[in-house]
Amino acid sequence: MYFQYNKLTGFIGDHICKVQHLGAIDLGQNQLSGSVPNCLGNVTFLREIHMDSNKLSSNIPTSLGNLKDLMVLDLSSNNMVGSLPPEIGNLKAVIQMDLSMNQFSNGIPREIGGLQNLMHLSLRHNKLQGSIPDSMSNMIALEYLDISHNNISGTICYLMYSG
Repeated sequence: MYFQYNKLTGFIGDHICKVQHLGAIDLGQNQLSGSVPNCLGNVTFLREIHMDSNKLSSNIPTSLGNLKDLMVLDLSSNNMVGSLPPEIGNLKAVIQMDLSMNQFSNGIPREIGGLQNLMHLSLRHNKLQGSIPDSMSNMIALEYLDISHNNISGTICYLMYSG
């Protein structure tokens, strides 16, 4: 389902979750508002979610952690808030995750270190704080990491020596 680069407005309703065998959803580059539907966590065939560059606000639904075969999650350039849920660590198949340019706060959950297939992770331009979790040294496939423009502290030495 590809609707990117339009001028769609309004909310993303739960009706989208009723599409049988939905493998990819791309609503990027629109003017959608509201939240990511919680029911998306029940769409077992879903491999890609692109909802970047909209006006989405609220938290990442914890139900997205149910998507064991999700490979791409792009929620960048929205107005999303709250903490990154620990359930994000359940996305074992994910290879690309872009959560940049939002208003996420608190720390990076240690569970993110369990994403051993993750190659691209961008958390830049948020309000994240605290230290880099030691568990991130387990991310053996990681090729690109951007946590710039946050309030992260600590050391990155263990990241440089891993893999």
